[in-house]
Amino acid sequence: MAITLVALLAPLLAPHDPMLPAGAPLEPPSLEHPFGTDDVGRDMLARVLFGMRLTWFPALLIVSSDAILGCLIGVVSGAYGGWTDRVLQRTTDLFLVLPSALIAIAVVAALGPGLWNTVIAISIFWWPWYSRLVRGEVQAIAARPHVEAARLARVSWWRLLIRYLLPGAIPTIVVTATLDIANVILIVAMFSFLGLGAPAPAPELGAATAGYLQFLTSAWWLPLFPALVIFTLAYCSNLAGDGIRDMLETT
Repeated sequence: MAITLVALLAPLLAPHDPMLPAGAPLEPPSLEHPFGTDDVGRDMLARVLFGMRLTWFPALLIVSSDAILGCLIGVVSGAYGGWTDRVLQRTTDLFLVLPSALIAIAVVAALGPGLWNTVIAISIFWWPWYSRLVRGEVQAIAARPHVEAARLARVSWWRLLIRYLLPGAIPTIVVTATLDIANVILIVAMFSFLGLGAPAPAPELGAATAGYLQFLTSAWWLPLFPALVIFTLAYCSNLAGDGIRDMLETT
């Protein structure tokens, strides 16, 4: 929540315009520029704050959209069974066995570097894990006595799905999605690092880390701070996922 708030308020929190020079080139961290300046004098704190938005929000979009899609497919597959389950699971298996990272890179390379193309490419291959997880949860819930009693009472299929099966799978999908944000953050940063994200001079964290590596020995703060923010985003996401899981286990 705090990370989302900081990312939303980046235009207000940033001390300078991230695209314009705000001081002398390669100034080390100081009170005026806490993260220093880059090789053209742009404030690194401002660039990191705006870079958070280009990493955090795409990760949230990918996880939320694929969790919803995978949840729907998994619920229908686990609850309906029969040929529907077989078709959906064979499709899921197909996506699981494909080298998703390599194909996603190829998709972005074909569509052209860009943030939206990166989101699309990753989203295409990220939903099967949720589908398989939710299907297993739904099948386990469907075998419980209260669901069997609902079936014997001739509860309609849609009411059985929405009232009994889906609520039981939601806690698992929420915990998994929260923990999964860290993985997607690293994937988005990797695409950006490889030059497949938003084109320069957009202040993406992965692209900044890659672009400033040449200054590692002479201006260490340039690649260090973007990389630290990527690590912090992933670490906080894992902490949030662990906290939600512990909270659900105690309720």
